[in-house]
Amino acid sequence: LDGNKALTEEVLGLLIGVLRDAAALKSGGKSLLENLKSESQKISDSLTLGKILYMYETADDLLKSLANNPNYTLLSAVLCAKI
Repeated sequence: LDGNKALTEEVLGLLIGVLRDAAALKSGGKSLLENLKSESQKISDSLTLGKILYMYETADDLLKSLANNPNYTLLSAVLCAKI
């Protein structure tokens, strides 16, 4: 999160996708992200479903708040504090 809104949105979007994929894997489903399958699998193997969903919700909330609050330093601090 370096102050570049487009890059921040892209990174958060990828994180949300990987976390959603990890939750599906943890629940017995299949990976939908072929190019990030190993990352999703690592998260699925190392975290509980509850933690994965919490991280997903946190990243999703941050992505939504990005439109209202362009302070990237604060956004980064909130992300670190919540995770």
